[in-house]
Amino acid sequence: PYFFPTRRHFHSSSSSTAMASELGLAPPAKRPLAAAPTTITGIGDDLLRGIFLLLPSLPSLVRAALACRTFLGAVRSSPAFRGRFLALHPPQLLGFFICPSRIASHPFVPSRGRSDPDLAAAVRGADFFLTRLPEDGGSSRGWHFETCYGGYAVLLNQTTDQVAAYNPLTQALHLFPQPAADKILFRGLPEYYFFSEEDQGVLRMVCVQHRNTSWQVPARIAVYSPATSSEWQILPWVETPPPLQPEEDGQKVITFYPGTQVKGFVYWKHTSQAYVLILNTATLQFSRVDLPPFFEEIETVQFMLGQTKDGELCMVGADDNDGKTGMLVVCVWRADEHGVEKWMLEHTFALSIFIDATEDDSTVQVDAIIDGYVYLSTKYSGQAESLLSFCLETAKLTKLFDGTYTSPSHPYIMAWPSSLVDNKASPCSKIPIMYQYEDAMWKANIPLKIKDILWLIWHNVIATKDSMRRINWIGDYICSFCGENESIHHLFFACLAASYMWSSICNTMGLYDRPYMLHTILYLGRR
Repeated sequence: PYFFPTRRHFHSSSSSTAMASELGLAPPAKRPLAAAPTTITGIGDDLLRGIFLLLPSLPSLVRAALACRTFLGAVRSSPAFRGRFLALHPPQLLGFFICPSRIASHPFVPSRGRSDPDLAAAVRGADFFLTRLPEDGGSSRGWHFETCYGGYAVLLNQTTDQVAAYNPLTQALHLFPQPAADKILFRGLPEYYFFSEEDQGVLRMVCVQHRNTSWQVPARIAVYSPATSSEWQILPWVETPPPLQPEEDGQKVITFYPGTQVKGFVYWKHTSQAYVLILNTATLQFSRVDLPPFFEEIETVQFMLGQTKDGELCMVGADDNDGKTGMLVVCVWRADEHGVEKWMLEHTFALSIFIDATEDDSTVQVDAIIDGYVYLSTKYSGQAESLLSFCLETAKLTKLFDGTYTSPSHPYIMAWPSSLVDNKASPCSKIPIMYQYEDAMWKANIPLKIKDILWLIWHNVIATKDSMRRINWIGDYICSFCGENESIHHLFFACLAASYMWSSICNTMGLYDRPYMLHTILYLGRR
């Protein structure tokens, strides 16, 4: 017999539905469409940023953001994300520099947060031994630790006459020559403060020298900005707001404790008077704030200045060395219900929270106040044994380090990385800083003829004696009005004749502060 293959019948879905209808059956269920695959590019930026807010630390955010362009773009595209992330996380402490006074070694104590692998990796990859600092090759005492702020450590080398600003995390090193001793020094060493806005291309080293007399406390400022000048711009001595009472010893040299840098300001506590001297580094003008009555009664060395989580100026100190009865007092500078700014009592905490009050000679020392966190060291018989952090908002106490030491400690806080900042977000950030100032010059609210003169000053095309020197001009370099060397900065800002000129202009325009540098004129023009 012959076998023939059975013919296969294929029915369309429509015919199957019709047949089911004729037989009184329910139509067959439709197959669900396959879901589109989810990719990284399909996740919205808002959702990504919400996920990033849950990360435990800033190093974890850096690692996640650099994983791909989509993640990095989500972080960079929202300037508000930075504030939200920092508000939800404590300052990213990587460790402490424990610096003996005026010796070459700078031991670093890393943070104990080893449970966070990203934090541990950041500490391991950083150069906290400061190996990139140049060696002078001699038998000098090397680099002296001055201060630490904004991710940069500022160090001074008296042998090579250099000032260094070094970021151990990014290993960015900026070297500056010290200003001439006959220009800035009076007695003692000046103080140096480094201001960095790397995403805007702004780097400045500010040098401040104080001088004490019986009634007046003059100060001198020098500014080194590599983007605008290749030398220090040294300003004349200016009178700062005087103390209420004269010093008993008119020859006293040490007038202020070392300054505290907070944002764009530097604060100095007076060693014997109940006030704080303030330098606004944008305007290079000094002002003063009197201490609250409570702090007038305690030793000045027992309290520190800093800022709260909201950026307010605050003062924290212990009212008594006795751990059994002493209190940690927090005052904040803010406006009252009438709009008058003054010191206001914010919190008080018993010192027994921080130390074992049963031990003899137990004390608490405030080392720093950063973004609402107070960093303290507990001392027994004069030797520090623990480093602590204390949140002013939640009153949470964390032990950071145990160990006996006698040297000052400087907390190192990780700054917000410039890699997480979108330079395209600010049109000016793509313009070199020189042209940013020039653009601000033409937009300033000042007469056109003055703008023309400022343009000539800015581009250094006025025929002063120092500019003539570059074309082998034969002649002296002395200013015609005084005995100093003539330069554009001296002729228009530092000279005695310039001082009289600016005083007259300020009186005519009703301005209280006279400018000492070009960028301060632009600041006045925006007012």
